[in-house]
Amino acid sequence: MAAEHSSAWKLLRLIGPMNAADLLLSGHSMTAEEAALMRLVRVILADGFAAAVQAYAAGLAHHCSPRSTRVIKRQMTLAPFQNLSEAVELAEVEQDATRGTEDRREGVAAFLEKREPNFTGR
Repeated sequence: MAAEHSSAWKLLRLIGPMNAADLLLSGHSMTAEEAALMRLVRVILADGFAAAVQAYAAGLAHHCSPRSTRVIKRQMTLAPFQNLSEAVELAEVEQDATRGTEDRREGVAAFLEKREPNFTGR
């Protein structure tokens, strides 16, 4: 068999060549603890997984600007295809685009006032 769905390419970048080779060549199933050590997972929940995922998603929805979320998702999608200069240039363009937006003003005000932000996406 081959490493499907570009898993060799992705695993090399995510967990390094040694761990990628071990997983891909051995084909062994890993435990949650092994996955955590390789940084493939951040949290291991024995109970309450669905509730934890819903709480995390609600936190993103309530504490993050919709515009910022959209921009960051785009940056993350493009990042594997960019060199560092291209990534920096895109970040600077996007940062400039936030100047004067309602969400930027709200984010700064909420931070300074130590309160929850009320983002509108504008």
